[in-house]
Amino acid sequence: VIGIISTTIDLTLLLGDTKWREGVTLFMTTSLNNEAIEKDIFRHVDRAADQKIIFAELTSKLYLDKFGQNIGLKFSKGLFWERINPGAIFLTIIGLLLLGLLSHYLINTYEKLQKSLIDLADINKNLEERVKDRTRDLSVAHAEIKEILDNLDEIVLPINGQGIISTTYSLASKRLLGLEDIGNKTIGEVLFKDLNRLNESDSRHLFTISMLSGFNEFQWFLSANDLLPLVSYHHPNHPEKPRTLSMKYSPIFVEDKFTKMIIVANDISEVLALKASLAEAEKSSSLSQLIIGEILQSEKTNIATFFGESEVRISNIKTYEPTDQSQRPELLRDLHTLKGSARSAGLKTFASQVHKTEDTLEHAEGAISPEAKTELIRTVDTYAEYAKVYQRIFAGSGKNPNDSDFLTWIASSLSSNKIPNRDLAKLIHDFNSNLIYDAGAQFLSFAPATAELASQLGKKINFQGPGRALYLAMETRSILNEAFTHCTRNAIDHGIESIEERQKSNKAEAGTLTLSYAGLPDGKIQVIVGDDGRGINLRKVHEIALKKALVATSFENFSHEEVLELLFLPGFSTKESVSEISGRGVGLDAVRHGCQKMQIGVHLESTQGQGSRFVLTFPSHLVGYLQPIFETGPTHVRL
Repeated sequence: VIGIISTTIDLTLLLGDTKWREGVTLFMTTSLNNEAIEKDIFRHVDRAADQKIIFAELTSKLYLDKFGQNIGLKFSKGLFWERINPGAIFLTIIGLLLLGLLSHYLINTYEKLQKSLIDLADINKNLEERVKDRTRDLSVAHAEIKEILDNLDEIVLPINGQGIISTTYSLASKRLLGLEDIGNKTIGEVLFKDLNRLNESDSRHLFTISMLSGFNEFQWFLSANDLLPLVSYHHPNHPEKPRTLSMKYSPIFVEDKFTKMIIVANDISEVLALKASLAEAEKSSSLSQLIIGEILQSEKTNIATFFGESEVRISNIKTYEPTDQSQRPELLRDLHTLKGSARSAGLKTFASQVHKTEDTLEHAEGAISPEAKTELIRTVDTYAEYAKVYQRIFAGSGKNPNDSDFLTWIASSLSSNKIPNRDLAKLIHDFNSNLIYDAGAQFLSFAPATAELASQLGKKINFQGPGRALYLAMETRSILNEAFTHCTRNAIDHGIESIEERQKSNKAEAGTLTLSYAGLPDGKIQVIVGDDGRGINLRKVHEIALKKALVATSFENFSHEEVLELLFLPGFSTKESVSEISGRGVGLDAVRHGCQKMQIGVHLESTQGQGSRFVLTFPSHLVGYLQPIFETGPTHVRL
């Protein structure tokens, strides 16, 4: 037995603060018989700890080597459930969860960052090469664009929202604008320098150009029409002759915001000059055709009288001094007489020119205006054209109609009809030999008698001629005369309504009889006399034919055309009694009978409530000449 060790311990000093003494157990460990034996050799400081549930235990040990023995002191501190704060535990758990989530997020972020750093390293590795490739591509594209612009024969100017021209533009811009340096200048001082802000259209154009920077696509749509399609430009090397530029505007929008615009301009001055020249030549050619047509359509005696009386008056106009106001009344008298004589002779184009000249002189005060002087010159020149045609056709200076120069001149004047020289020779010969006549003049000769007839029936009538000449063989004159007689009388008696009836139908009080021509592919010509009357009542026509035993079947068995053909039957008339005008039923039958002898076709066309058309079709061998259609329009005869 080694012995028993006695130890005195002051727990107050050992444990310190009073609250730490609670729940403390003190053990001593010693070796007995070479065995480590732990004995609770001291009493418990807090005996109640034995009955409490320990949540955790804090233990501290101290070993001392004294008296040849290894003496150990063990201090044990218990953590009981009763002393646990639930709120602190909850916050601790939440904190641990948040700490776990934050750790997870930081780990993921770190991994992504690592990956991004790797990708960025790859990008940086290839960025320099890509920049070199892109720069090379841009250089090639720029070179190609420059090559295209340098080979364009147009003005191409890119501008920004402030109207500043880019440094990249077409090479032709310098040449066409006569400028050496264009880039970084405003479009206003380069291309629109000759526009006048006092002019409304110019002002709108310049205002729109100045507002481009604030435009979206809708605002551009509203304002684009204010930009000028044509711009006048004075070239620095030729300031005396303005050029005309055709404009095209192509805006570029990025995210509905204007960024720039490409302006393309073409110098069309020469094209416009060529068009004007062609128009003048065409006008001159048309005038020659008009003059020939009017002279051929007029009576020879009237034409001769006109030229015999007008020469002196034209001479007075030539010697007129614009500054001598005393000559003005005599000039106006000469012009008025010329106009009246021209209309009497059927020279409508010359009469219109004289009338235009009178208008300019009447409104001029003091010295003659440039416009009036121009019209006087045109009057004299137009008369000279008429005189030239008259001399070559009528006087001829002994020229034979077969003269090649004469026929060439006529052929060039009537080129739109493409008349061969041999036919022209026959045309002039037939005209001078009274072997042909004008159908239109013959039709208009019926106007006075027809108007008188209409008046007797309480109706009004107007005649409308074709406004151009149709020359037919003289042997058809009597047949056409008979046809005109019957179709005009039938129109007045049957077709044209009374004034009261026309008013109820919302028609003009006066009915209209119209003569027109239509060419057919085989060289035939149709002569058409139409009216704007009530049209033909087809059912009534059939009833009369049925009553007179001219037909035996019902109306439904007849076509529209077949019913109209009944009107040509001998003895047929829609009149219930015979009058001085119609009713005997021999008119249309007689017309068809005479036409058939000369192979002239005859038929009727009609639309209920709108009018009828009497159509005569002449074979080509009976047609001498049909004047081309001109802008002068039909001839109206109001009676």
